[in-house]
Amino acid sequence: MFTSTTPTLDSPLLASPRKDQSQCSPQDSVMGIDTMRPLLSRLLIVEDDEGDSLLVLRALKSYCGSFEISISPTLSDALELMSQQAFDLILLDLSLPDNFGLQGLSRIREQSQQTPIVVLTGLDDHCLALQAIELGAQDYLVKGEWSQESLGRTIRYAVQRQQVIAENQRLLEEIQRQARYDSLTSVLNRQSFEAEFEREWARSTRLGTPLSCAMIDVDYFKKVNDMYGHAAGDDVLRVVSKQIQQMSRATDFVGRYGGEEFCVVLPDTDEMGAVMWAERLRGTIEAFQFSSNGNPLSVTVSLGVAQRHLDSLAPHVVLEMADGALLKAKRIGRNRVVSHGQIEDNRGLPNAFFSDRCLGARVEDVMTPCTGAVSMNGVLSDVSHFIIETGFNAAPIVNEDGEIMGIITDDDLLREVQSPRGWNAPVVDVMNKRAECLSVGALTRDVLDLLQRNATRHVFFLENKRVVGSIDCVGLVRFFRERALTV
Repeated sequence: MFTSTTPTLDSPLLASPRKDQSQCSPQDSVMGIDTMRPLLSRLLIVEDDEGDSLLVLRALKSYCGSFEISISPTLSDALELMSQQAFDLILLDLSLPDNFGLQGLSRIREQSQQTPIVVLTGLDDHCLALQAIELGAQDYLVKGEWSQESLGRTIRYAVQRQQVIAENQRLLEEIQRQARYDSLTSVLNRQSFEAEFEREWARSTRLGTPLSCAMIDVDYFKKVNDMYGHAAGDDVLRVVSKQIQQMSRATDFVGRYGGEEFCVVLPDTDEMGAVMWAERLRGTIEAFQFSSNGNPLSVTVSLGVAQRHLDSLAPHVVLEMADGALLKAKRIGRNRVVSHGQIEDNRGLPNAFFSDRCLGARVEDVMTPCTGAVSMNGVLSDVSHFIIETGFNAAPIVNEDGEIMGIITDDDLLREVQSPRGWNAPVVDVMNKRAECLSVGALTRDVLDLLQRNATRHVFFLENKRVVGSIDCVGLVRFFRERALTV
């Protein structure tokens, strides 16, 4: 038995002349990787037979480049050595004093996921070789059947394959990161944020714990872009997102909801606690001074806060309540916090006449019947024809089954017809997939709430998923006025 050693191929005993570029064969470049660069700095041989270890050392003398070699006669010695330093490749015998078979391979792979392993053993077993590859070995060589050239080639290819695997893993992790996080602010993107909200919603519902969210909007953000440029606008968003993250707990999660709007979910927090958190954040951002390209800047934010209630059916309900509170904060002056509860408290009860005669009416008595729609396979000229013929300020976009898939407003139409495609632009490329819809059985109270809360101008009514009617703000005002005049 012999102890672990660390000879180097640059030592007088093991040194061999370095090959220059002209001496290496075309096989020295594999998979686009320049193998003339030393692929290894440290190699571990796990072998209890001193003679076999010496054969490997001699074979490695012709390897391009130099590296340190450590030899461990037992699996336990190898694992201890691996805990102390990293290796670029491991040559493993399957017949060791303290291990026989593939268990040693599994234990080494558990301790080092990224290090390439080549099995070098006297066990000539095809099935065993396949199992070794399945367990993570890069190759399987049988003692007495390998040559100096095949060993060097195997080592090169094993390291190169592991490099490719590692690079693919890095690229996959980068793709996953980009798919999950907003590239500008490094907070969750909207899709990932909504998925996290769904999971937290389920947990809160199951445990009966409070759950709140805050919608945050940068005040007068467009003015920053207009005055200082979009680069300054990007700096503002980065600064605000960083302030939000610093003010948030580890259990909170932050998402960029769109443009200059962020959203934070606050688990185990009621609306009062969320308002206190939002007010601290508002004051912190207002007091923070920074610069962009030499221009001193400071911004303020408006915040809307809402809490999940027992009758809240889904996360989007709370998001809409917080968004409505945010809209109120912006309408009454910005740079302030408004909660959904404040809106409810201040709203009060409408007078009996308005409640009964106006808000209690069925939408069937108010809506303008809609007997047509625009196919999502159509073009913008079809949308213009619909809007002109019906007088609506938006066109419902439907699929082949007549189900609404989105809308295109007159504003969308005017903007898009100026593009190179003009009237021939495909509807599916232009439509807004979020159409505000209610059941035909809804009341005018529901219509008014939807129009105010979402700052939209048009609501479509559905029956069996098909559009049967529509109303806009002007139509609702006309209805309320007519009801008032008939008293």
